[in-house]
Amino acid sequence: MQLQRGAPLSIRSPEEYRRYVERFGKLPTSTFNEISGLVESEERGLYFLLMPPGSGKTFLLYQLREEFARRGPVLLRSFSSSLENFQAFVSSIDRELARSVAAWVQSVTGRSLHSDTADVLTIAGAVATAANASIPFVLLLDEVPLSGEKPEQLKTLADCLESLLRRADGLGGFKVHIVIASHAVSEDLSRKLLDELRVRGGVQRFSQVRTYTKMELAPGFEGEAVAFVGKLAGGAPLDPFILRTAVEMLKRGFVFRQLVTFVEGATRRARSVDLERDIHTAIVEKLRSELRKRGFGEGKASVPSRPDLVLADGTCIEVKVRAGAPDVNPAQHAGCAKKLYVLVSPESADVPGAQIVHARANVEQMVSALETLKMREGKGAYEGALALLAETVVATVLEKLAPSPPEAKPDPKVQLLCSKLNEIFGGELVLSRTKVADSAAFKAILRELAPLAPKEFREKLESCLKKPRADCVDLLANVTEKVYGRTALKVSGSKVTLGPLCSRKQGAQPIP
Repeated sequence: MQLQRGAPLSIRSPEEYRRYVERFGKLPTSTFNEISGLVESEERGLYFLLMPPGSGKTFLLYQLREEFARRGPVLLRSFSSSLENFQAFVSSIDRELARSVAAWVQSVTGRSLHSDTADVLTIAGAVATAANASIPFVLLLDEVPLSGEKPEQLKTLADCLESLLRRADGLGGFKVHIVIASHAVSEDLSRKLLDELRVRGGVQRFSQVRTYTKMELAPGFEGEAVAFVGKLAGGAPLDPFILRTAVEMLKRGFVFRQLVTFVEGATRRARSVDLERDIHTAIVEKLRSELRKRGFGEGKASVPSRPDLVLADGTCIEVKVRAGAPDVNPAQHAGCAKKLYVLVSPESADVPGAQIVHARANVEQMVSALETLKMREGKGAYEGALALLAETVVATVLEKLAPSPPEAKPDPKVQLLCSKLNEIFGGELVLSRTKVADSAAFKAILRELAPLAPKEFREKLESCLKKPRADCVDLLANVTEKVYGRTALKVSGSKVTLGPLCSRKQGAQPIP
């Protein structure tokens, strides 16, 4: 495992995966939950993880292996982006599959079959069919070379994949699911490859074919993410805004390597006036946007001091981002009818005749985190993290400007939703996703949520209403988080618990 100041950047073996989990733990992602749910409920599945290096693809494959190793054969191979390695694997696929079945039988029964021939596949499949068993067979293929731009490379790759898909489809008695991880490829190349496989007939053999381009934190695990980020920092105290930004990076599917770099950078010491200006500009623009959404119109002030923002009522707003004590000139903006200073700094200041909103922050840590990210990961990652940082600061500023109203009475719809979920759990703390999806109340809950669901979920919601599957439990978790701000269910692989919306007893650490 490559380590940088103790932070994991890659995983290359089961031992490295185990050491990583022991030290940092593991967070469920929406991708992990969705694929594992489909493996539970679908007969055939083909999933492409097309993401940049350092996104967490290999870690996800090891998570899936751990999830399904006792339930059925699991084959995990890495090809180091070598087409020759992949071709050699496909040419000996029967032997590879047979070895995986034999290894699984040995792990379950303790007895060795001493065979890697195709007979093992035939016998195991026949037994599963006779017993009417539904045994998943999961193929986890890492660093598959999907980057061939030349026509002959694309043809060779399509030949290999078609052979693999046809053989997988011929495995009687098993539910075959194939996860193919590769470095991000262009949308055009991805489309060409899938179109070629459709022409050949391989893709149509799978009831689910999905592509994933990022890893997002599963709903309801923000508290666990706080503890996880703390471990990445090696116990060093993190500024609350840095911590919130890091958690948002996890929630929004930033490349994991970028998160590690950002957190590591926060533990350094750096000063950059230019980056302080960038933070200032980002906060001003985000504040302007949020004030517009809240109905505060912009105005003009006939003063020479040029405040950052002027509201329609003549209020002049000045934002100051400082690593030390803010240097505020009491005479600044003297011609404004009203003055509001937003101070993002370790210490506050007093300005006679002005309202002060102090967002206590370790600006030096902010600058260090952003500067390290920009230097190592480039402009795109830097700008994305800067925007999230500004968002977290502005959220705090707006809370101080307009404190939250007293807690409203419980929403009857939420009460009914949680009541039905409690009926499903029946006093149990943990259920399987299949048990939740198969319950009579589950479909009724989805039906009641349908009118409230955001547009991006409606197509899948309609599918789940027709046929509830294990991955429909993830849908419920996602929809309730979007609609109510908290999720009703927390899903981690095959395990489901009540989420923050319906359970007050949450052991997760809140975000400061």
